[in-house]
Amino acid sequence: MTEKLRLSATPSLAARVIGVVAGLIFVVVGTAFAALPLIADGRLRDLAGGDGGSCDGLQGLPPAALPPDLRGCADLPAVGLPDSGLGPVRFVGLIGVPLALLGIYFVVRVLRTAAWLDGTTLQIRYAVTTRRADLSTGRVSIDQITRRTTGEGRPTIRQVPTLIARDAGVRTPIRLPLLLPAGELRALADAVGPGHVAEQLRRF
Repeated sequence: MTEKLRLSATPSLAARVIGVVAGLIFVVVGTAFAALPLIADGRLRDLAGGDGGSCDGLQGLPPAALPPDLRGCADLPAVGLPDSGLGPVRFVGLIGVPLALLGIYFVVRVLRTAAWLDGTTLQIRYAVTTRRADLSTGRVSIDQITRRTTGEGRPTIRQVPTLIARDAGVRTPIRLPLLLPAGELRALADAVGPGHVAEQLRRF
């Protein structure tokens, strides 16, 4: 049985730390943006209610049905702001929800991204999905892809040779940056089989 080989395609430690921190910042900001309007909306309703807050829900009832100290509430008009559900203040808070979800996605993607070579099948796990392609039978090529990499502690934009593979009938290919150790590149070449792509991998 062919051993499943985990490839060194996961983000570097520095990239993972940066990704997690950035994601957590988005989560905190988005949560605060969503929560603060709710708190402010409640405060506005309390202030608009004034001293009539203790009479909420009692206006219009027969005075005889109320305790002596609350019978004055029956003659008061309804006070405060009606709770109409999603008011303008609360609506503003909804903007924070996508920010928080985006932050969660960043964190999950950084922590879950991984790649394996199982026999001749390349598997890449993303944030919520896992894609596969059989390198021996699928369409395989190598192209230069512009990527953001972390080198010497600084993010850098550069052209990175990338393996692009997809099975027949699959529209979305999987992409594997070829910044890998020599042994893993040879394993990929063996999985692809004879041909130009395998020769390129061995040259890398």
